[in-house]
Amino acid sequence: MRLVIIIIFMTIYFIISLPVQLILLIVGLFSKRARLMAANAIVRFGFNVIRVLAGVKVTVEGRENIPDNEAVLYAGNHNGFFDLIVGHPLCKPPTAIVAKAVFKKFPIFSWWMMLIECVFIDRQDVRSNVRSIKKATELIEKGISVLIYPEGTRSKDGNMLPFKEGSFKIAKKTGCAVIPVAMTGTAAIFDDHKPWVKAGPVTITFGEPVYPKDLTKEQLSEMGPVIQSRIASILDNKAQK
Repeated sequence: MRLVIIIIFMTIYFIISLPVQLILLIVGLFSKRARLMAANAIVRFGFNVIRVLAGVKVTVEGRENIPDNEAVLYAGNHNGFFDLIVGHPLCKPPTAIVAKAVFKKFPIFSWWMMLIECVFIDRQDVRSNVRSIKKATELIEKGISVLIYPEGTRSKDGNMLPFKEGSFKIAKKTGCAVIPVAMTGTAAIFDDHKPWVKAGPVTITFGEPVYPKDLTKEQLSEMGPVIQSRIASILDNKAQK
């Protein structure tokens, strides 16, 4: 039943989206920043409605760890489809997303992603990978935060896959803070019993910021394991409570 209601909402949302997207394109001719902030707000609204319809009860911790007035790189563990739906609205706006190139094939949805300056990445294409990292770096430099899942794909068993080091070139090149994002419970909402959606609790914890300038040369050369260990520590503490 929840799945049907979500599909109905998304259908209505996408239909209404078409003229709204046109308006935003016109707004962008006068102010790209205004278009970006408006698009972020609308996408967050959509994600939040889906979360409510799915019956997801969210517990948020550590949001005070996100610095104000500076763009950051959010790096999270990836357990389920609802990671993005729950996580993105909790990141301080504006925040873009690094997503798989396959999402470009979905009209309207991909258009919204482009309106919030999302970066599409094809990990099988080295040149595309390089261009994507460059674009994400430019976004940080423009004051737009970026949300990325460095595992590259969703975990099948809840255990984190190795973080891809290329994801952290964005922080190394810009010097921006990396915010470790630990999520639990999202797989139980959808991925564990596709195609059905089941209500449940999700916890998202924002860890303390990690600045490249504060790392040793060894840590900087392997930033992936550093951030992954921070997230693992948060998850371990949650499991022990």
